[in-house]
Amino acid sequence: MKLATLISLVLLAYCIAENPTDYRIPLSTSCTPRECTSPGPLCETCTSLVGCVDIGNGTYDKTQLGNCKPPSYCVVDVCDSNPDPFCSGVTELSFTCHQVGVFPHQFYHNKFVYCYKDGANWKSILNECEDGYSFNIANDICSEHVDNAECPHAPYPVPLCNRTAQSGAIEKKPAMYYICEERVVNSKTFLYPDLYLCSGAETYVDFKCS
Repeated sequence: MKLATLISLVLLAYCIAENPTDYRIPLSTSCTPRECTSPGPLCETCTSLVGCVDIGNGTYDKTQLGNCKPPSYCVVDVCDSNPDPFCSGVTELSFTCHQVGVFPHQFYHNKFVYCYKDGANWKSILNECEDGYSFNIANDICSEHVDNAECPHAPYPVPLCNRTAQSGAIEKKPAMYYICEERVVNSKTFLYPDLYLCSGAETYVDFKCS
């Protein structure tokens, strides 16, 4: 097991044990602070908003612009009251299989899940692409080159949930769709985008496969 993964698991266990009603996991425990890759504002962590200034030759100066104060988080490079999934702990919830197939991880561009049935029970296998590649939803293989798939930046592979029963087809694969469903963990309610597949070559639109 990689040292970084072990540290993340220890920190996760500590957070849950110390305060079971608060399922927050700071971004800094799941990946290192984001570095500038393009000019403009950047969510360096869950609360830190910085400005990236291009000074040439592929280098950037990073300027502290402000800190998002609870209940706001730094989301898509602005302070927003809608929580980032990596800040709220939603990304740590387990993937639920409903059908046999290969599914993208809802939040990580470099991960995907294989769902299969073992007797009456659904089981899942979480897979990770090789370094430098992300999962291509269109062809179900790790074929897209990326600079930093481990610590993803919006847009996410699956749209973030803003309300219960929010739903839609997945971009690049109209037969796959998500439905935002409520999950309760440690007395806290989270919205989680469960994934499904229409049969055959059908397309999903407004809760209907046709």
